[in-house]
Amino acid sequence: MRFVKSLLLLFIFSFVIPHFSIVQAQETFGGDYMLVQYILEDYGYREVMHFELFADGDTSGTYKQLYSEQPDSGTFYYFVQEDRSFIIPEEDGIIYGIGDDQGDVFTFVRADSEFAMFAVGIRKSSGKTVADLSGDYWVSEFITEPDFQAAGLGYVTFDGSGYATLYRIENTVGDVDSVEFPYAVGDDGTVVFDNFLVGALSPDGQYLVAAGSEIEDNGSTYVMAVKKSSGLENSVLSGNYIYNQVRTETGGFSEENVFYAGLNYDGEGSAEATMFLGEPLSETFSYEILNEGNIEIDSSLGAVSADGRYYFSIDMGDTTGVAFGMGIQSAGNPAGFGSDHVGSMPSSFTLEQNYPNPFNPVTVIGYRLSAVSDVELSVYNLLGQKLVTLVSKKQSAGVYQVE
Repeated sequence: MRFVKSLLLLFIFSFVIPHFSIVQAQETFGGDYMLVQYILEDYGYREVMHFELFADGDTSGTYKQLYSEQPDSGTFYYFVQEDRSFIIPEEDGIIYGIGDDQGDVFTFVRADSEFAMFAVGIRKSSGKTVADLSGDYWVSEFITEPDFQAAGLGYVTFDGSGYATLYRIENTVGDVDSVEFPYAVGDDGTVVFDNFLVGALSPDGQYLVAAGSEIEDNGSTYVMAVKKSSGLENSVLSGNYIYNQVRTETGGFSEENVFYAGLNYDGEGSAEATMFLGEPLSETFSYEILNEGNIEIDSSLGAVSADGRYYFSIDMGDTTGVAFGMGIQSAGNPAGFGSDHVGSMPSSFTLEQNYPNPFNPVTVIGYRLSAVSDVELSVYNLLGQKLVTLVSKKQSAGVYQVE
């Protein structure tokens, strides 16, 4: 097929009613959350932001910024797929994310020509005390400033009464090997570290995220942690995951700073990754779970939760750039991609079902090309009139998405 013309006749007033499994996934994402967000803007500015977020378990929610002199607030719409991946349409872009099977933890990313964004949200919990944060946790540190990027893997020992010690194992942060600090846990699961980092503890106490509450000189600190677990094997990481990552670099910016991918772990030490944003990319890599839940993924380091539902990883690189990200187990192959796609190039031309459907104001159209083709992707109304041409160019074999 050398020339694909009028690849899609999309009637903008018609839709397919979602079946029950999609509704079920939608309801999983609901309640009150603490959201910690990292932003990298194209001119080098970096910041972290904290939000209170409410999702209604249907398609809408509200957000309110915390620790800000002029807090931002508003509403948003979200659409959850069968595999618990979701999108949040915005006027000038779209956010891609994934939530876990309990609806307790989610992560998302966004990339465009102006900024990259990465965020982790944790459901609030009532009745929490400082004793709920106790024991050893693997922890990642990400420190970014205009001329300096640093990352480190270590562990924190929480004593259950309000004091903790951080032990750095491998890092580019500096020469200090251990740091003592106080911590507090609020009734809703909010965590405060030494009045500098603020975050949230997951309802099961297995995972936490935090970031600087006061950012100066265009710098930021972002921390993720997973409780240590002994006796874990490679089989803990098994099945399909969706992984979000942001990379920070000194000077320069591109949409490649954001990584949104489907990962398939075989439970034996090998995995496949297929990127959803940017140019099609499919590659294999190795992984190994070490002593107490810490992991090596090719050249990256990280840690996995005892049940394998989520993990974080970091690429320490050097002082010019570091990467950090989080993966959450999905309920099947990523939405919009069949089982024959992950880890392989398309064997035939395919037009995927657009999602969300119905949509307001954005929908995503996916398609695959098995060979180099001249592609035209157009939208028509119910009268058969062409409204807009979204794509009209030669494209190589691969997988594509258009908003």
